[in-house]
Order: sequence, then structure tokens, then C-alpha cells
Amino acid sequence: MKSKVELLSPAGDFEGLVGAINAGADAVYLGGKRFSARAYAGNFENETLIRVLNLAHLFKRNIYLTINTLIKEKEFGELYDYLCPLYEAGLHAVIIQDVGVLRFIKANFPGLAIHASTQMNVTHPYAADFLRKNGVKRIIPARELTINELMDIRKNVDVELETFVHGAMCYSYSGRCLYSSILGGRSGNRGRCAQPCRLPYNNSYPLSLKDMCTIDILPDLIEAGINAFKIEGRMKKPEYTAGVTAMYRKHIDMYYGNETYQVSNEDRKLLKSLYIRDETGRGYYFPDKNTSMITRVKPSYNKTDEGLLKSINNLYIKPALTKVVNGRVSLFPGREVYLELECDGIKVHSTGVMVQEAKTQPILTESVNKQMRKTGDSVFTFNELVIEVADNAFIPVGELNELRREGLRLLEDRMLEGVRRKSRDCFANPPAEVSLALTSRQIHKKSLHTLVTTTDQWLIICETTCPRIYANIDLWNNPPSTKTGEWYANLPSIIRTSDSITWTTYERIINNLLCDGVLISNFESYEWLKCISYQKPIVLDSSLYIWNNEAKLFWLEHGINEFYLPQELNRFELNEIISGQYNHSLCVYGRIPMMLTAQHTPDLIDRMGKQFPVYHTPHSCYNIIYNSVPLSLHDFILSNKLNRINTFRLDFTTETGIEAKQIFSYFDGLLKGNDSDRTYQDFTTGHIKRGVQ
Repeated sequence: MKSKVELLSPAGDFEGLVGAINAGADAVYLGGKRFSARAYAGNFENETLIRVLNLAHLFKRNIYLTINTLIKEKEFGELYDYLCPLYEAGLHAVIIQDVGVLRFIKANFPGLAIHASTQMNVTHPYAADFLRKNGVKRIIPARELTINELMDIRKNVDVELETFVHGAMCYSYSGRCLYSSILGGRSGNRGRCAQPCRLPYNNSYPLSLKDMCTIDILPDLIEAGINAFKIEGRMKKPEYTAGVTAMYRKHIDMYYGNETYQVSNEDRKLLKSLYIRDETGRGYYFPDKNTSMITRVKPSYNKTDEGLLKSINNLYIKPALTKVVNGRVSLFPGREVYLELECDGIKVHSTGVMVQEAKTQPILTESVNKQMRKTGDSVFTFNELVIEVADNAFIPVGELNELRREGLRLLEDRMLEGVRRKSRDCFANPPAEVSLALTSRQIHKKSLHTLVTTTDQWLIICETTCPRIYANIDLWNNPPSTKTGEWYANLPSIIRTSDSITWTTYERIINNLLCDGVLISNFESYEWLKCISYQKPIVLDSSLYIWNNEAKLFWLEHGINEFYLPQELNRFELNEIISGQYNHSLCVYGRIPMMLTAQHTPDLIDRMGKQFPVYHTPHSCYNIIYNSVPLSLHDFILSNKLNRINTFRLDFTTETGIEAKQIFSYFDGLLKGNDSDRTYQDFTTGHIKRGVQ
């Protein structure tokens, strides 16, 4: 029999945790004060997290800690000390985005389950299998996948799947959005998204998705084999967590209880009254029902019934989490005071001081009962308490209190005995260290490469001295007739089973004698290339984020030694990961891809009149929204502030072939020490100066 689907709820604070557990969550995901992709949620101090873990184990619930941001090199030294006490306290799993974190946790915390965040943008079984091979137990795929695509992963890869069932939706593929970062410095990859998608464009709100509510299609999702249903909302109030959890708990149990599955209008109304936008949809699960996922109007929230909030608070948040204990206390002069406790089939006993013979006033049964039931802020509360006391027994009240405290401490320790880990378990199976300097190939002299997205650009760049051209995969059916330098195929940014181009077509292109290598930007492409035993060079694009040396080592162990540095680090942070004989490359010109989206998006004009062009991929399930102005780091090349980088790349998107040639000539001159007038005026330097928090 298949195991019951897990109901996973968010908690932004301790009240949210209590509400989630009382309302029926099987597991809770939450963040600490570091490395969490909801930087503006309440989040938990480490001491509170240990208390939370103890509670979760006592109540047979799982806790998943979010470490789902990209981590800078200088921050990595904090990760071990942050995780170690939580690991020892029995943390069930971590949710991660950074492959450097993946490598680090595998090496240092071998007993800890790893879940791949939706920020890792898994869209195909190839990526799921790649992560499984690298130690990931559970994957939260891209929210854009249909139910058939999820079933395809389930069928082909032995990995758990967790999907969102309720809450806010991102317009972009998660992990592939730099919109907030580039425009305002608040990075979604660091949990600080400012939600520019909720702003108006083209006198409308074309980027504002309706919130998700799947209560009506839960049976379809359960039958698809999904392992865990996730409720979005760590930044929302505890009443939201508790109320939504209770409603999904009710309907999941209804399905498994062999009842006729039905959702009443009252239940739908309740869900729509709990901090959700006034328009909801079912997400991407069924593509024929996704025609109206956009709000188009200014996003707003439904009015919340204060009476409903009060009711939820009284039902799920105010009641403390308690475990019922049965006990027996024995007081006879000349013997040690004795306490026996039992909870969930576990028994402990403790003894205290010698019971005295009363000289004047013996202790009464009522007094013993009163003192022993004072469990205070303990999770335990007494049900049956048998009191055996002699008529002439006496013991100080303080000793009874100490007996109770010691007994409950022993009981909790016994109940947690099997879940706590010892620190010596850490570093049990560290991977072999890899020397960057010895195993990667020789540094090239400084080169200037280009990426082209139109045939016109490709044709004219071939007339220059460019030593390497990356050409989008859809251009390869009609390449230029004359080849100069190296030609690399730029594989799609998003690859799904529903794409119209097949892997056979990709294989034919990349094995063409004209194709010298490939540029990849997702796990899907890497795993597929390994499966077909591809022998030509593989270059990682900047969206396979390398923010730290652990991430660099991860890819070196996978045979990759040429990669593009990320867009969100400043030049000082980039220098921290430029070491050894790795071939470090950086995009120095081009419109930055701000969003990759499954929605068909028109060119955008914002409130300031700036235009953001959109590239519509001809065969794949995504579109690219580009920045309104190009990135240009010409000043940094001219001043030699990027001298540790081997290769610079120019990305051409909306430029004509002639414009692309002029820009190439300008940057080529800079590398040769010649400065001349640029052919463009408006530009941004991106994050090379400021970076992100």
C-alpha cells in the first residue's frame, strides 16, 4: 500500500509552528536566522530551533530547515557551527538551493536528509536523477510542471516529490529570476525579493499570477504519486497557517477515508478568507485550464473575517502542545521518594531524597497531587496520577518539585533517545578533496567570446576575429556557410518533456562536426550529456550558480572546468572564488535575463516608460524577459579591475548584426589597450560594484 501523502506547512514563528501541528500538519518547514529564502519572515533563533525539534520529535512530526539561498564564500565558515547543534538535535532534513551547500552537507552531516528546493528549477527527469545521484532524497520541482510531467519524473526516478498546493505563485521559474535583484538590489536568491512582478506594466498587471488553491483537485495530485503537499506562506500570519492546514488535513483524510470526495462552498469560502489574493487558480497542473492565471488587475487580498481568525486562534494556536503522562508517586518514611512516569508506551522512574517521618504535620495526598501536577511550561501534563503516601510521611515541597522536574527530564530524554545524533557522527564520510590547481586544465590567455541569438548576428560575428561563438540551439538548422573560430551550441535554458524539440534533435546538432562544444544552464542538460557519453567540452553558464568554492569543487568533481561567474556578486566577492587553474569567465556586455517564465509575455513597459524586451523561444516552454538596458563593464576592463578573469563574453539579444559587430570591435579594442567611442549610451554595471546582501 502506498504511504499517505505528507501535509507540509510553513511556520514563520513559534505560534505558526504550534498552529500547524495542532491543525494536523505532518511536517513543518521553517527558517533560521541565516541562509533562509524568506529573510523577512520572523524565523527562529538556534536555541528556539532546538526546542522546536524536541517538540516535533515528541509529537512525531518532521522539521525541514530552509537553507535555500545561495551562499557567498565568506559566509561558508558559519555554516558548520550553525547546523551542527541542529543536526545533533535530530533535524530531519534541509531544503537547499546551492550545490556547494549540497556538497558540504553530504561531507559533514552524512545522516541529514537533503531536499532540493524549487529554486533549483528541476523541470525534467534528467535533473531529478542527477540530484538523486548526488544525495538528494526529495525534490521540489518547478511549479510550472503539469501533472503529467510530475508523473513522468515519478515513473523514471526513485526520488520523493513535493509540490505546492496552496499560496502565492511566482511569475518566473524559481531560481531563474534576477528582476528584483537587478532593479533594486534585493535578490530572490537571497530571500529578499521585492516582488516587481506585482507592479503595473503596459497599463495592466501582466506579471501578477493568481494565488494557487488546489483543494478541488487533491485526488488527482495524490493519485499522481506526489509524496508531499506543500502550503506556501512562511511570511503570513499563524492563523493562515493553521486555518489552511486544517482545511487540507480535512480533505486529505476525506480522500483516504474512502468517503465521497467533495469540497463544500463553505470550505472554499474559508480558504479564500485567509490572506489569499482575491483571485485564485489551480496552478500549472492542468495545461488546458491555465488560460487565465494572470490577474490583469492590481493584486489585492480578500477581506478576512475577524471572527474566523479568532476561532482559528482559539482552536489551533492558543492550545499548548501537550503530551499526556500517567504517573505513580510513592512516599514512605525510611525510603527514597519514588516517581514512575509513562507516556506513549515509554516508562521511566526516578528517586529523590529519603522520606522523613513527620514530627508534627505529615504531607497530605492533596498537597502531593497539587505539586506533582505543576508541570509549568513543560510539554507534559498529567492524566492519571496514583499517589501512595503513608499517614506519617513528610518531605519538603521543594524536593517534590525537584523529583517532578527530574522525572519529566528523564522521560523526555528517553522519548528522544533514538533521534538525537552525536557530533562524532559528523565528518563520517567526507568526499575526497580535489586540488583545483592540479586537476583542471591550463588557463587560457584572455579571450573575448560572443553569444548570438539571431542568424544575422551569427553571420556577421563570423566576419570578426572572435575565437568562440555560442549560438542558440534553434539557430543550428541553418548555420553560416563559413566557419571561423570555435562554435558552441547554447542548449535551452529550460528543458521539459513537453518541448517540441526532441533529445534526438539536440544530439544531432551537438555531434555535428561544426559544433565544438556546448554551453549549458541547467542540470537537465548536464545529466543528458553524461548519459549519451558526450566527449566535447561543456561550459556552465552563470545560471548554474557558483557563489563559493564548494560549488566550484562540486562541478570539478563532475568533470567541469570552465564556467561563467554569477551576475549577483561584486568584483571583490568574485575574486574570492577565482583560484587555481579553473577557467573563470564573465559576461561583460548584454541584456541580463531578468526572468524566465512559462507565461507568454509581451514586451513590457514599466511606470517610468522603460521597455523590457521579451524573447519567445520557438520550441521550448519558456520566454525570457530582458533588462531595459544592457550590462556593460567596459570601464572595468579598461581599468584592469577584472584582470583575474580569463574570458569575457558579449551577449547579443536585440542588437542587429551590424550593432553586434561594432560592439565586438569596441571590446576587442579594450582588451588590446585601445579605447574608442561606444556605439551605445544607456547601460548598467549590474552588481559588479554593489553585489547583493
